[in-house]
Amino acid sequence: MYHYFDHNPYDLNGSDLQYFTNDPVDTRGWTQKLLSAQPLSS
Repeated sequence: MYHYFDHNPYDLNGSDLQYFTNDPVDTRGWTQKLLSAQPLSS
């Protein structure tokens, strides 16, 4: 499982995602398709 960074998480557009294949979160794998957390903006 790799980690990704969304430069603008509130634009509802994935074109600004940056991924880090050289720094995996878990090298054993992951069965979940999408895991995301973002605090609600005020």
